[in-house]
Amino acid sequence: NYVRWMLETVDNQLMNHQLKRLEIQFKSEGKWKDELNGEAQKISDDTYLHRLCREKQTLAIAKTVWR
Repeated sequence: NYVRWMLETVDNQLMNHQLKRLEIQFKSEGKWKDELNGEAQKISDDTYLHRLCREKQTLAIAKTVWR
């Protein structure tokens, strides 16, 4: 589940907040036994950019807004 993996990259304190908006763009499919890496970048107090990768290939990117 790409969304769940992306959300695991944010600070645990943020998970106490409510997700207001999620924009996601799927780029490629992950395969069984792929080693995936997720990262998040805070761009404002309530907004994050996320990326899910397999090696150097981006599988999905997302933007989340929290309240």
